[in-house]
This record gives sequence, structure tokens and C-alpha cells, in this order.
Amino acid sequence: MLFRSSSNFGPNDGTVVLVGPQLIGLSEDAEGQGHELALGVGLWQRESMPDSRWLAESALDEAVRNCVAVGGNPCAGDAVAGIGVQWFGPRVEEDPRAAAELVAAMEGLRDAAMALELPVLASVASFSSGIERGFAACHSIAKLVARGRSRGADFKYAGDLIYVLGPEARSLAGSRFAERHGCADPASRRPVPNWSEARRIYSWLGGARGKEQGRLRSLHDISDGGMLAAVAEGCLARSLGAHLRMPDGLLPEAWAFAEGFHRFVVTCGE
Repeated sequence: MLFRSSSNFGPNDGTVVLVGPQLIGLSEDAEGQGHELALGVGLWQRESMPDSRWLAESALDEAVRNCVAVGGNPCAGDAVAGIGVQWFGPRVEEDPRAAAELVAAMEGLRDAAMALELPVLASVASFSSGIERGFAACHSIAKLVARGRSRGADFKYAGDLIYVLGPEARSLAGSRFAERHGCADPASRRPVPNWSEARRIYSWLGGARGKEQGRLRSLHDISDGGMLAAVAEGCLARSLGAHLRMPDGLLPEAWAFAEGFHRFVVTCGE
């Protein structure tokens, strides 16, 4: 539960822009004369993650989650939506692993985009001698579910309740915590995305399925730093604090700092 301890916007990795109808394929005299698009970004650059497919999948998932978090509806059947991909890696002629990393990353991005039914609108690859391990940066774009329905990651009111939405994360593998402090949990292993589950979650949050998502007052993706970092960022804008309850049977470090896929911190009224 949130408690109060200046109203501004807190950290967001997505935004909403107002564009003219001609930019999204509508006629000049289209109703409203302006349309809101949600934009999200995702970037995973981890020296401790040897799997380039994992890095690429994480970046794409983060980009889509950030788009959904600010009000985008990427999984609607008639949505204006898509993905942009940039790959940064070592020169192929200088590093024999570079080509294999690139292929594995592109295969991961292809499978994720097809499962989410999101087209890849643009892709660029850059190679440099200064990069030791390849990584992906992704951008997502989607039309808002309705005019004026943008959201923010910042928590709104004292007394609101906080929930984690998405699959439970028990593994510290690949997290910032593990990168800095090691991974003491012997059962910890690579998180695996479930794109069919992700599509269900993103469809609900985007408003394509059901209406109860309109009760959510804030939505923040869980990525760098894990759940505790997302909660801390949500508290910043309005000088709020939070009381959290850890479920039984979880490794405390994994509960607080695991990252994984398809996860959000959400708040709603009591």
C-alpha cells in the first residue's frame, strides 16, 4: 500500500505523441484531425549475459511493455503498431562470434514479433571495433486505445494498492543484481519468455480484451533493477512511500531484484 511522505511526472521509458492523420495512413479530413501514438523503448546491454537471443528478446519485450505502460494498444487486431530494431555488435571480420550472435538475436526477434503479431517496421545493424558483445535496442509504436487514455508510471494517491502483474520471477539470472553481486541461488537459471502469455497480458492492458484495466492508476514495467527499482521510481514524483509484503517461499533477493519477462508493477484504488 502507498503512503504519503508536488506533483510531477516520474521516470517513464515511453511517451505519447500527437500526430496528424496523414502520418498514420488516414485522410486529411479524418475525424479529430489528430491521433495519439504511444512510443516505447527497450535496451539490454549485459556483459554477463552470453546469450544474444536472450538479450534481443529482453529488449523487444521491454519496448512493448513500455508502449503498453503509457496507454498503447499494440495487440488489437486493427492497431497501428510495429517494432523497430537496431543491432550493435563487434565487426564480423574481427570476432568469429559476431555473426553467430547476430543470427541468434534476429531469430529471437523474429519469433517474438510473429508470436505477438507485431510487424518489424525497420531494422538496422551497426558494427564497431569498440563493442565486445552484441546487443539490441528496440522501439515500439502503437495507437492509444482511446483519445486521452495515456498513462504514467508514477504512483498517484496515498492508500492505493500495489500489485505485480505477470509471471512470477524466481530467477536472478541475467539481472543487474546478479551482474554486480553474483547469483547465489543454485536453482537460478535463464528466464524464458512465454509470448502467448505476453500477448494475453498486453491485450488486456491495452484494452483489446476486457475493460477492467481502466481501473489501473499507474503502470510500470519491471526491467532494470527488478521490482524494487520499479516501485522506487513510481514513488518519486509525488513523494510517496510504499509498504510491501513478500509472499512466502521466495528468495528475498529474487523477489526484490529479479527481472524476467512480461512483468509490471501496477496500482489501483483500494
